[in-house]
Amino acid sequence: IKVKQRAFMFDTSNDENAKNVIEKLINSKKTIPLLLRGDDGWIASRTAIHAFKLVDNQYVVSIS
Repeated sequence: IKVKQRAFMFDTSNDENAKNVIEKLINSKKTIPLLLRGDDGWIASRTAIHAFKLVDNQYVVSIS
């Protein structure tokens, strides 16, 4: 089985809700559904499978 691994870097300085959700992902070891939206109107559904904290308010989130 061939799998693609993707990740996003999030700066949560202005979004306490996103910060709390990512911290929950880190601490619970459970996956979290994501709905991603682009400025040009695209929408994609993915699952956050792992996250780690880089520095205060900056996280890397791996998605499937």
